[in-house]
Amino acid sequence: MDQLVEWGKAEITLLRPPAGSDRPLREQLMQVWKVSGEKPKELADQPDCPEEFAYIWEWFWQISPNFNFTEIQSWSLLTRRDLRAWEAELLVSLSRVWL
Repeated sequence: MDQLVEWGKAEITLLRPPAGSDRPLREQLMQVWKVSGEKPKELADQPDCPEEFAYIWEWFWQISPNFNFTEIQSWSLLTRRDLRAWEAELLVSLSRVWL
């Protein structure tokens, strides 16, 4: 589980605009790569989402990046997902990283 949270921290950093910018860091780095032909370290060092947790990352975005256990419960009832306790805890951990 820590593997997804650590990956999520790095991924969220790439999704956010750096200070003074309105474009996400990933978008800026992709432009650098396109122009220079060299993959920036920040992109090269970011592995793919751990396959065994990819569904939780998808759920994270379905719910909203900023949520609590009550919202997870409502979402799980509406989507008929039977979450295990560790999955809900992992979603909340990712939400804390987002903040």
